[in-house]
Amino acid sequence: MPVWIDNEEKLGQMPSTHPSRLRFLDRVNFFGQVAEIDTQGRVLVPVRLRETATMSGDVDVLGQYDYLEVWNHDRFLTKLQRDPYTDEDARALSEFGI
Repeated sequence: MPVWIDNEEKLGQMPSTHPSRLRFLDRVNFFGQVAEIDTQGRVLVPVRLRETATMSGDVDVLGQYDYLEVWNHDRFLTKLQRDPYTDEDARALSEFGI
C-alpha cells in the first residue's frame, strides 16, 4: 500500500482531465483490487484478473522490487525466449553496480 499511496499522491498532482491519467485510472479501477494473504501465505487472484491473464494451470510469481507479477507459465516462457538477457543488459546493469 505505501507504493500505491505514493502513486496516488503523484496522480493527484496531475490535472483531473488529463487523458493519460484517465486511461490509467480506468484500467486500475477495473482490474485493481485489494487482496488479502491467507494464513497459508496465499493470495486469491480475482476471477477477472485470472481470466484476462489466462491464469489456468501453472503460474509463475515474480518479485519485481516493490510488487509481484503473476504470469501464466507458458506465456512467461515465451516472453523469456522472445526477449533474452544479453551482454548489453549485463553491461547496462554493471553501470549501476549490479
